[in-house]
Parts: sequence; C-alpha cells; structure tokens
Amino acid sequence: ALFDSKDMALNELAEDVLDNASYFGRIFARSGGLSEAVAQALKEQGGVLYTVDNHPRTWKEAVENVEKSGLKEYVTMIHSDADEAVRKLREQGLEFDIVFQDCAKYIYTVIYEDVAALVKKGGIIVADDTMFPVCENVRPNLGRHMDRYNMQIFADKRFFSTMLPVGHGLTLSWKI
Repeated sequence: ALFDSKDMALNELAEDVLDNASYFGRIFARSGGLSEAVAQALKEQGGVLYTVDNHPRTWKEAVENVEKSGLKEYVTMIHSDADEAVRKLREQGLEFDIVFQDCAKYIYTVIYEDVAALVKKGGIIVADDTMFPVCENVRPNLGRHMDRYNMQIFADKRFFSTMLPVGHGLTLSWKI
C-alpha cells in the first residue's frame, strides 16, 4: 500500500548495495518518516498512529514532518517519556494492534506490563535492539537490560515470541 500510494513499482527499481541501512533507517524514523509512512497506510485502512518522543530536537522534526505530510489527522503525537506515556495510554483503556518499542533500554522491563496491556489479543509487540547481549559494538550494560527483557517476554505465556537478527535485533511477540 505504501509503495502503491507513491506509484512505485518495486520490480522496476535498480538494485544497489545499502551497507548502512540501520543508520539511514534511524534518520528516517527519528525525523517522522516512519510515522508518515505508517500514517499513510492507516489513512488507507482507517486507522490512527500514536507516537511517543521525549527528545526536544527529534520531537520538533517529527512534528514538522508529519504536519508537512498532510497526514496529521491520522497521527497522535505524544511528547513524553515512554514510561509516563504508556501508563497514561493504559489508564485510558486504549488497545493497539501493534506496539513498536524503541525507548531507553533499561525501561523495557519497567514498562513491560503497561505495554503488554496495550496490545490487543492477536496484536504484536515489536521490540527493537533486543540482541544487544550478542552485539560486540554495544555497551555491555545495555545488553544486560535487553537480556532481562527477552527472558521476561519469552517466559510470558500470554505471548508467542521470536527474535530476528536484523540490525541489533528485533523481538516479535504475538499476544495469544
């Protein structure tokens, strides 16, 4: 849907080597590009995106880019720390099909129950950077936090989880 909306034929694009997709992906995501892409799909499907950011510069960039996209009515932007935001969303009784989690690594286990409650049955948690314990170029203390998160989610009988070795790792958890 995203590529079709931009009249892009993937089979007609030239192949090339992208040797730093994580870097480019993070620039795209932190500047509101990911929000814009998801909002376009949600517009087509009748959904809404909630996004949380606490950093002043990236928040400002994301707000500007979402406003420029013309998709502002499909995006609810929350300027807050992750722990406060997920607690408030849970208190509102909201549930989501997908929660993409990429916040401070130590907080994954702190907000675990709130995030679990926000995901609908049949929904998915996508947790980023979950293979830090096995990545050589990452500070060891971050790996410790991600290892705790992985042990927690894999032990939780409410979820069926798997890990993908993409970038610094993704843990996908389906709420059953």
